[in-house]
Amino acid sequence: MKLKTATVATFVGMTASAAFAAADEEPKSGGTLTYMIPADAPPSFDAHREETYATIHSAAPFYSVLIRANPYDPGKTDDLVCDLCTAMPQPTDGGKTYTFKIREGVKFTDGSPLTAEDIAASWNEIIFPPNGVISARQSNFVMVDKVEATDPTTVVFRLKFATDAFLPALADPYAWIYKKAILDKDSHWYEKNILGSGPFRFVSHDTGQSIRREGNCQNVVNPLADVGKYLPHSMSNSNYGQFDDPKEIEMYDRQLRELDQAKQRADLVEFNKYVLDEQAHAIYLLWWQRTVPYRSYVKGWKIGPSHYVNQDLGTVWLDR
Repeated sequence: MKLKTATVATFVGMTASAAFAAADEEPKSGGTLTYMIPADAPPSFDAHREETYATIHSAAPFYSVLIRANPYDPGKTDDLVCDLCTAMPQPTDGGKTYTFKIREGVKFTDGSPLTAEDIAASWNEIIFPPNGVISARQSNFVMVDKVEATDPTTVVFRLKFATDAFLPALADPYAWIYKKAILDKDSHWYEKNILGSGPFRFVSHDTGQSIRREGNCQNVVNPLADVGKYLPHSMSNSNYGQFDDPKEIEMYDRQLRELDQAKQRADLVEFNKYVLDEQAHAIYLLWWQRTVPYRSYVKGWKIGPSHYVNQDLGTVWLDR
C-alpha cells in the first residue's frame, strides 16, 4: 500500500473481511482504491497525540482498535462492536470493571503477535501519558483508575465510578493499538513511523497539495464522550483558549456520574447553555456540510457523522 497525503491516498492490494460484508454480498479481494484526503499533511502519524482528521485519514487503515462504532451504522450512538476483542463485555463490580478477551492470532505487520500487553500499554499511554507526552484524549477518561493485562488474551479496565461515558470514549477512532516494545523504548517513535495490525500494510508516504478546512467535528457520536473539546485547560489538552472554569468542571463531573438518562440529558442541556451561552469562553463552528462522492463499484463503506469515524476502510471492497 502506498499512501499519498494530503490530496490522494492510493490503497493497493486491498483485503475484504467477509465477517463485515452485508448478508447478501460476497466481497471480492484485490484492486486499487484511490482515496482523497482533503487536508494538509498530518503534523504527525501518532493518533494518541493528534486531533486532526488528516492523521486518522492517513493512517487509520494500518491500525486496529479495541472496540469501534459499527462500520455499517457509524452514526448510531449505542451500536459499538469489537475489533480486537472477541465480544463486548458486561461490566461487573457495580459497573466499574470491564474485562475484554482479545482475539488470538492477530499480528503486527512486522510479524510479531499482538497481545493484551500491547493493548494495555497503548491505553495507558492515552489515559496516563508519561512526562513530556501529550494525550489529546486524556480528559475523556477521568473515570479510569487502572488498565492492566491480566494474561496474554485479557485486558481489564477498572473504573473509579460507574458511568455511561466509558464505552463511547473507549470506541474513540484514534485509540490505535501500538506495539508495547516500541512504546517502552521510544514513546515518540509513532510520530514519524507506522507499524500496526490493521487491514493494510504501509509502504510509503508522499505529500501533495492541500485543502484548508473551515470547522471542527468530534469522534464517536455520544454526548458524554463528545464534550471534551469544551473543557477547561486544566482538564483538556484540546483547550486552545487557555481558560479555566471550576464550575464547568463540576458540571462535567456530575453528568459523568449520572446514570439516569433523563437526568443525564437535563445535565447536558444545562452544560451546553452554560458553556456556549452564559460563558462563551470560545466560539465554535458547530456545523458544516460534508459530501462524500464515490464510485458505484466501491462497496462496504458507510459515511459517518464526522471525519473520524469509520476511516480504517477495512470493510471496503471493489465490485469490478
